[in-house]
Amino acid sequence: MNEVMDGATGLPGIILFWLWWVFLTFLEAATRDQDTRDQTQPTQAMADTVIEYGTTDTGIAKIRRFDPSFDLDMFVYGARHAYEIIVSAFAAGDLDRLEPLVSEEILAVFAEHCAARASRGECVDLALIGIESIDIVQIDVCEASMEVTLCFNAQMIWVERSAEGLTVSGNPAEIIDVVEAWTFARPLPVVSNSWELISTGD
Repeated sequence: MNEVMDGATGLPGIILFWLWWVFLTFLEAATRDQDTRDQTQPTQAMADTVIEYGTTDTGIAKIRRFDPSFDLDMFVYGARHAYEIIVSAFAAGDLDRLEPLVSEEILAVFAEHCAARASRGECVDLALIGIESIDIVQIDVCEASMEVTLCFNAQMIWVERSAEGLTVSGNPAEIIDVVEAWTFARPLPVVSNSWELISTGD
């Protein structure tokens, strides 16, 4: 009799355990299904993905939907290095160094300036003193690309000289402040970590 009563007493516990196991199984399946939908969400929402101005955190989150490995600090570090190379290469008229870092349109503009300078027999003496700050201006993500606009505040000595070595513009004893907004872009879907300069401005 006691054995029958013990069995009867344990039955509700067994049922509750079984119901709990079913709930956990369902929860796991639902979570897995949601994760799958989240992974495909960027492709489905490409056309509707546009980042509002001035929302850096939102912009970073949007980029990470397409590139989970995106790291803002590493991006800014790379952009700083790219700025130094591009400015130096433009001053030297070195189009080969510029080509992998800028878009075709920007390369064409730089090439035109460099050719005009060379036709006059002029050259540039550049001393890049440093980059004081880099500010994030805007982050955009659209159907075809992701773009990040940065404002560089740099100090440099920029002197243009004639073929005879005379100063055409600039002052070799003067450090100038240069503030420029540069936009870097990367196409979607993401196939590499390479960004290129697509526009420059004040």
